[in-house]
Amino acid sequence: PPFTCTNDMASNCYEPSEPDCVEKWSDKQLFKDVCCHSCISAGLVSAEEIISAGLGSDIDSETQHTDHFFGGYEAWGQSEALEVAAFLKDLGFVFPRSGMDLCADLGPLFWCEESGYRIAFENVELGGFISERIGNLAHLMIFKIRNTSTRGEIPEAVGTLQKLQELNLHGNALNGSIPASLAQNTLLRLFDVSSNQLSGQLPPDLFLRWRKIRLIDLSHNNFVGRVPQLDLGGSASLTKVSAASNNFVGMGTVEFATASSSSWEGLLIDLSLNKLTHLPEELKYVTKLSALLLQGNQIGDLPPWGYWSHEASLT
Repeated sequence: PPFTCTNDMASNCYEPSEPDCVEKWSDKQLFKDVCCHSCISAGLVSAEEIISAGLGSDIDSETQHTDHFFGGYEAWGQSEALEVAAFLKDLGFVFPRSGMDLCADLGPLFWCEESGYRIAFENVELGGFISERIGNLAHLMIFKIRNTSTRGEIPEAVGTLQKLQELNLHGNALNGSIPASLAQNTLLRLFDVSSNQLSGQLPPDLFLRWRKIRLIDLSHNNFVGRVPQLDLGGSASLTKVSAASNNFVGMGTVEFATASSSSWEGLLIDLSLNKLTHLPEELKYVTKLSALLLQGNQIGDLPPWGYWSHEASLT
């Protein structure tokens, strides 16, 4: 029978041994599907808490993404809503109930605004993979999955996302290489693939079209070759490039002549714990470089004082 979800029931949604909901619904699946989902609807417990507690995992995987929708943003199309739901399922997310308003019912995990939506999971055990379906998420602006045990490769389809502004994949089990298609994500402000198992050489022109980029983090992977070219004049907002703890042997060319006197003040470049054998010649005349980290490489003798044209301000 129908019932009203109380605060006590909300706590019991992720404490199944407690009696309140279980007395009404002795069947464990009904407990998950009815009691907990009623608690979510009543706003007494978040979908994120339900998923973190491992509840709802027995929901029929073939039907859980068939009838979700964008409440208030119908112009994006029902087909994209279904693609989002199927993509989240591939990622390892289990919908607490069917027929969910993606923009209203998932709280901070899925957030909508006029220009697009964001997907954001952090410190949640998902364990799925980034499927090629991501290429069908035309209105995706922010994709953040930090420490979610996501595995597999980064698909080429990510490069088709013309609205993508942040790609944050830190702390997962991703492998393979960085697709060359990502160079087409021209609105990127943040690119973080740190602390994964990625490898191979990076496309040499990967960064050149990222005119709005602020932070690039490649650290703690198994990349080889050279750090891709940088255009510091075009990427005037860039404040940090971290390539630490890889197998890089050098850097690509660095363009900087077009940069204004006020651009990229305070730029930090971290090349520590790599396989460099000499100081990067490409950075010699970059006067706005404020910190260059090189510890843990195989660099021989340091150059004489005066090698850097801005040594007084360089850390």
